Amino acid sequence: MIERALAAKAPFGWVAADSVHGVGAIETVPRRAGKGYVLGVNSGILGNSWAKSRPIAGTAGTIAQDLPASEWTRLSAGEGAEGARLHDWAYLELADLDGGGHAGPLPRGLPIRR
Repeated sequence: MIERALAAKAPFGWVAADSVHGVGAIETVPRRAGKGYVLGVNSGILGNSWAKSRPIAGTAGTIAQDLPASEWTRLSAGEGAEGARLHDWAYLELADLDGGGHAGPLPRGLPIRR
């Protein structure tokens, strides 16, 4: 779908996909096109940082469990049928990736919701 949108010159700035679509090859297409992307992953996916001052390594679940309370921010996802939908969020920078010459480096990070 992303490749078809690029071929049709459809205007978009970023791509989002849930964990059903996974990671890996799906991130190559938007990155090479200079498009931002957010991909949902399950807690068992391995992640690590490189070229950043803060080393991060392990599964997404372990990384989240090891974060101190100061790393989390509570944000609303809007009102639901039973009131406010509040989640705690953290964001960890992992690396800057080559944007394929389109947009300069693209940040790569791990946003975590609990």
